Parts: sequence; C-alpha cells; structure tokens
Amino acid sequence: MSDLTLHLQYEPDYLPNFVNRCQGKLATIKGVNCYPNIDGVLTLGRVFVDDNLSNALVMQGAGGVDPWIYHCQGEYRKAKHVHAWQGPNEFIIDSFEKSARFNEFHIEYIRKMSGLGLRAMAGNINTGWPRLRKFNDPVPYPPALRPTIEELVQHDGILSLHEYGPGDMRTGQGAHCLRYRNTVAELRAVGCPIPRIFIGECGIDVPDPNFPLDHHHRGWTEWTDRAGYLEQLRWYAGELEQDDYIIGASVFTVCNWDWVTFNVDRELAMGIADIVAWEPEVVPDVPVVPDVTPGGGSGAHDIIDMVDKLKVRTPTKAIIHHSGGRQRPVNVRRHIQAIARYHVQHNHWNVIGYHYVIDADGHIYRVNLPQTASYHSGNWATNLDGYGICMLGDFREYDPTPQQLDACRWLVNQLKVSEVLPHKAVVSTSCPGRWGRWGERITG
Repeated sequence: MSDLTLHLQYEPDYLPNFVNRCQGKLATIKGVNCYPNIDGVLTLGRVFVDDNLSNALVMQGAGGVDPWIYHCQGEYRKAKHVHAWQGPNEFIIDSFEKSARFNEFHIEYIRKMSGLGLRAMAGNINTGWPRLRKFNDPVPYPPALRPTIEELVQHDGILSLHEYGPGDMRTGQGAHCLRYRNTVAELRAVGCPIPRIFIGECGIDVPDPNFPLDHHHRGWTEWTDRAGYLEQLRWYAGELEQDDYIIGASVFTVCNWDWVTFNVDRELAMGIADIVAWEPEVVPDVPVVPDVTPGGGSGAHDIIDMVDKLKVRTPTKAIIHHSGGRQRPVNVRRHIQAIARYHVQHNHWNVIGYHYVIDADGHIYRVNLPQTASYHSGNWATNLDGYGICMLGDFREYDPTPQQLDACRWLVNQLKVSEVLPHKAVVSTSCPGRWGRWGERITG
C-alpha cells in the first residue's frame, strides 16, 4: 500500500476506474470544493477561499474563525462524510507576530470545529516552510507552532504540509521533498507530540516570473515525461511509507481549467493507482520470539529445516545490517513492506535484499527464501555466500535492544554459518552502525 492519492479540483470521469485500480488500497483522497464519498477512504476537504481573504482572517487571530466557518458552513453541511476540513491555505509564517496570529486562529478553529462535531486539518504550510534551524533559516522555527500542534493532537486533528521538488522531487531532499522529517525532528527535540500528518500537495514546481501559465509556476510537464514523473512518485511513496505518522500525500492536481502543467490526466492517474496497489510480497513471519536456549522457538526451527532440505546453496556467512530508521515502527509488517518496495522500485532488485528482519522485540521475520541469493551486501561473491540479516533501527545513534542481539545470535547459530560480518566489513558503508560496541554479543 502506498500513501499517494489524488488532489481533486473536480471529479473526473476516470475517478471510479482510478479507485478500482487501487485494488482497495487507497487510504485518502483530497478534494477542493468536491468531496468524493468512497467506501473505506478518508476524504479530506478544502473549501476554496481567496488567498487575500484567507490571510486577512488568519491575521485577525481567534477573531477570524467565525467568519471563516460562516463562509464554509454550506460545504460542511452538504458533505458530512468528510473526515477532516482544511483551514487557511499557505499562510506564510515569516515572523513571530505571524506565528502568534497563526496559533491564535488555529487553536480557536480546531476547538470550534470540534464543537460542531467536525475535525480540523491545520497548517497547509507552503513548500519550503516552516523555516528550519537545520538550514540556518531565519526564525521562527517549527516549535513556534507548538500550541497549534498540541491542540491538533488533543482533538485528533491533522497537520498538513506541502512538498514540491524543484524540477525533480529527489532534488534537495530534506529541504524540499521530505522536509517534513526535519520539521518533525525539530518538534520532537522540544518534546512536542506529533499528530497525523497529511502532505496536502506534492509534486514538481518551479516558480518562474516569466512563465505565462499556472500563476507563473512550472509543473511536472515542463521537466519530465509521465514515466519519469511516476518514477519520482514511486521513490517518494517508498520514503513516505517509512514514517507511520504520514497518512497520505495528494499529487497536485486534477484540474481541467487551470494548472495545465501540473494536471494529473487519466494516464498519469492510472500510473499513480498502480503505485498505490502494488504490494511487495513479504513471506509470513516466524510466529514466535526465538528462545536463545537449545530447543526453543519451533517456528524458527521450521526455517532451519527448510534450509537443510533445499540444499540449493549453503552460505557460510551471515551479513548483519541495520535498517537505518530512527523511529521504532508502529506496524512492523508495513515497515518491512516499505523496505521491500524501496528495494524493488528504487534499487530495481527482484526482491527485498534481506533474508531475515529482526524487530526491537526480538521477533524474527523471514522475508525471503533462504536459498535465494539476494542483493544485500553490495558484493556479488558475498551475496552468493551470505545470508542478509537486518535489525530494525539506526545503530549509528543507539545500540540494538538486548532482545534483538539475543535473537540475532540465536539465528546465526541455527544457520550454522562459519563467519558473521557487519555490512561495513564487505563494502564501504556505515551499516550497521557502531558494531564495535555490540557485535561481540552476536559473534561471541
């Protein structure tokens, strides 16, 4: 399942085909003055309000909320299925005065929407914003928005951010696309809770004052073709799936009267649906936590029996990796699927690179047939002669859990390999982190 979805400014005739082609895996859809009601899909709605009026209402602080709701109430009434309603769009927060007005408005907006039985989606912050300490931007930084974000968490609201790549979505990662990760990091550094996050707009966008179309912005058709754009969207989807707080990302935009170089036509929409529907196969996990004492963990022994019976290859090495993810995944299976998607769609491998994945609780997941020679090590001779074992976490920053180390040691003993190596011993890499601090717990 991918987090991608469409940003609709009208309901195109191909929308039912798009939904069907997603094969039940579409999680969200966003509409501007149109709110499709699709079973099992969260509709996120935006009532269009002119930018000048929108900005003026935010600058009134709490006093701007009643006029906003009055303006939008007709849409709220007719689309009661909408999961969350977007507030003001792309208010520029370039001073502490503006961050204060932003907070005053949105705290009142979130509370009043909740009082009406409605959920708020707040922020809708422009690409390249909020400003970040990491890039030495001028203040204010994300913690200035903490009052709004805490109110969102209290009322189960959604924080919306916009992300565009300058000509390519992969250019300037962290400053443009994937900037949300740096925003989250700066919020977490001050102990701010993180709400659900929706990327309300994403794609390719380059402002150009000399460009006569699309409000002086050049969209994806100016920089690539459909196949190239879809490849960038596959990359982005794989990245988004690594972060459990992301609930979706809408590709800007389906529109038949404006934004012509951004337009998601039928062919592109079907390609996005294929990204949403595609699922890497993850072989069912071992159903028990392995016991590090002889005789424990019957499910794990079944794996070893399979290795013994097949005899297609008999690796002599186990190569230890880490996933590099800093946050403990809420849903391990989905996290493994995201890794598999990245290996297949970004690295162009046939399957996920590892044979086994070990989570923080010491559960072992078999994610590849043991007899398969995969691509995990970066050295083909080692791939042919080695199992790839990945422990979830970023061990440049911290050490594996005792449960992970015990499970990994148990597994390499059962695989009967003669050599256990960190990935960094095979090729130049930091993986799997600070091996010298804990590697002996596996090899000793």
